[in-house]
Amino acid sequence: MLVRICGSCGRKVPQGQQCECQKQRYKIYNREHRDKYRSDFYNSTQWRRTAEAVRIRAGCIDEYALHYEHRFIPGRLVHHIVPINENPALRLDLNNLVCLSPKSHDFVHAAYAEGGQHKAEIQAQLRAIRQGWGQGMVE
Repeated sequence: MLVRICGSCGRKVPQGQQCECQKQRYKIYNREHRDKYRSDFYNSTQWRRTAEAVRIRAGCIDEYALHYEHRFIPGRLVHHIVPINENPALRLDLNNLVCLSPKSHDFVHAAYAEGGQHKAEIQAQLRAIRQGWGQGMVE
């Protein structure tokens, strides 16, 4: 039987299986740190249906890469232009949601983390994508 060494505790673990320390770590995180409101929302039927509608509308293409880089990249993540914690009323608004690839999603979140002008510019670009699709236009 092939084994590997757990990166956290150093125990030998059968290949392809999760170490017990990792299972315990996730239980503690879920109990003590996870945002229950967000977790419940992202696991809700309403969100799943809305996110699927956004993916279908975008053709499962990264809308940011298509609009600004003129590249077709598969998109599977649905991003809130105005984050839920800033305006919960927009959490299911289709005009507040865009389909992104993991790379674009990381780029957008890095800009949001910077805050200020950079965040405002990215949000304006994402809104322009939504308005362009609504009018049937793509740059």
